[in-house]
Amino acid sequence: MAWPSTALTTYVAGVAPAIQAFDLNAFQSAINGIINGTYSLKAVVVDGTGGAVVVPVAGTTKVSANLTENAIPGTARASGTDCIGTRPWGWGVITGAGTFKRGYNVFDAKRIAMGQYEFYFYGAPSDPSFVCPSGSASSSGLNLSMTFSSALVLGNLRISIDVRDKTDALTDALVTCIVWAE
Repeated sequence: MAWPSTALTTYVAGVAPAIQAFDLNAFQSAINGIINGTYSLKAVVVDGTGGAVVVPVAGTTKVSANLTENAIPGTARASGTDCIGTRPWGWGVITGAGTFKRGYNVFDAKRIAMGQYEFYFYGAPSDPSFVCPSGSASSSGLNLSMTFSSALVLGNLRISIDVRDKTDALTDALVTCIVWAE
C-alpha cells in the first residue's frame, strides 16, 4: 500500500533523517487536493465532534446531525445541508409474489397477503411514528394506490404497505418502498 496510506519516511525525534522537503511538499499537495476537491477520499465521517478515530466503510459518507423538526415554521436550512433525515433510511423492491429484488438497509421484505407487503429496515429511528415512507406500485394496465404505516418491531423499522386498484380492492403488484427517518 502506498502513501498516503503508509508513511513516506519514518521519523524519530532527534534522530536522522532530517525532515525532507519532498515529504513536506507531498503533505501540502495532499491537503490542497482535499481542500480543492481534486483528491479523492476513501470515506468521510462527519460526526459533529471531529478528532475521533473511525473505521468507515470504503466509498461512503456518514453524517450524524438530526435536523428534522416538529414545529412550524421550521429552521431555514442552506441548500445542500445534509443530515440523517435527508438520506434514505432504506429502500427495497419486492415482486407481487413476494420475491425480494434489491434494496438498501433491508432486514426483510415479504408479501403478507393479496396486495399487502412489509419491509423491515435495520435500526430504530428516534421517532418511528414520524417517518416518511414513499414508493410506487406497478402492475400492467392497473391504476394503483398505496397506503403506508410504520412501527418498530424488535428494534427494526417496519413499513407496511397496502396496494389497491381503482375499485379499492387489494391487488398484487411490483412494490418499491423508500423511507426517510431520523
